[in-house]
Amino acid sequence: MKAERRQELRTNELSQHLDKLGESFKRNSTLLTAVIVGALVVVMASYWYTNHRAATIDSNVAELSFDSTNEDLPGFIERCKAVAGRGISPEVTQMAWLRIGAACLGELTRPLNPADGSAPSKMSREAMAAAAKEGFSRALTTTSKDAVTRASAMFGLALLDEDAGNFDAARQQYEKIKADPSLADSPFVAQATYRLNQLSHWAEPVVFAAPPPMPEFPAAPSGASAIPGLTVPPSLAPTQPESLNGSPQTPASMDDDSPISPEGANSSAPESTEQQPTEGDAPAAPPVDDAVPQGDGAAPGSPERSH
Repeated sequence: MKAERRQELRTNELSQHLDKLGESFKRNSTLLTAVIVGALVVVMASYWYTNHRAATIDSNVAELSFDSTNEDLPGFIERCKAVAGRGISPEVTQMAWLRIGAACLGELTRPLNPADGSAPSKMSREAMAAAAKEGFSRALTTTSKDAVTRASAMFGLALLDEDAGNFDAARQQYEKIKADPSLADSPFVAQATYRLNQLSHWAEPVVFAAPPPMPEFPAAPSGASAIPGLTVPPSLAPTQPESLNGSPQTPASMDDDSPISPEGANSSAPESTEQQPTEGDAPAAPPVDDAVPQGDGAAPGSPERSH
């Protein structure tokens, strides 16, 4: 009996607690509903903001692509500056300035006749060098935790100094890359070490030898060969043709478009004294031998015919 009684008391207490909880929910239902809806709104707003920010970053990063074959460099620089001025994030701003420096440096070091057939930039080398230096310098001053982007900017400044012949300034940039602890395991340290070892050779001026003098040959006399040691025989020397009357013949001008008449073409040919037969005239009779007898028509020296 005691066990059953204790079980009954427990059941009653649980029932009382449930009744109190139901009454409390009824009294605070509006507040509880507002809390639940607010939590859902916060979760959905956070999800939307995260996706929207990611899409915004992706769209701005997509604007930082440069195609040298179909786009001019000044337009790309202005577009990157517009992206950097929006302040999307420190990483995007730093990337925009770095792309400006990399594009200008690429145009400075590209070959004169690239394999892709793209036309050279309309900017001068001085303008491209200034824009590249500004891009790399602004990328370094932007607050960001991206060590790779920072190392790329320092490397770009060092390459610009090399191109301008400022090897001491380039050596300082490479030393900063080697001394940066955040870049200890990056390939930038190996690249900086290699270029430091080669700077002394690259700093030496390249001097080309003077071209050999052109050989001088004596002027060839008239009718002789211009090649030393070769004599032209008089029979092979060029002469001026003469006309029939002994005077030098002047070649006809090829610039005259007037047709040559048959009279003009045959004016220099000798005239024939023999009269040519004309159509309708009877052919001339052959000459008759006077020694042939007219009687019986026997030829001279033939045997006589017996009567």
